[in-house]
Amino acid sequence: MSLYFSLFQTTAPEGWRFKLGDRVRKTRGAFWRGYVVGYYRTGLTLHGVCVESRLEPGSVQIYPEDALERDEA
Repeated sequence: MSLYFSLFQTTAPEGWRFKLGDRVRKTRGAFWRGYVVGYYRTGLTLHGVCVESRLEPGSVQIYPEDALERDEA
């Protein structure tokens, strides 16, 4: 397994939908809105996104990119 985080990255990896700072929300399941703060990759998730909550700063969840959409609200 290899993890890929944006600790030293200032732009989204090439080919990914969301950029750092983009506002996103989950499309199904539990409610979660926040800002993209990083990226990860595993054997099962090629495009994973780390999302910091807009309501609880410092609280971060990780989701596959296709579980998220842009949040314009």
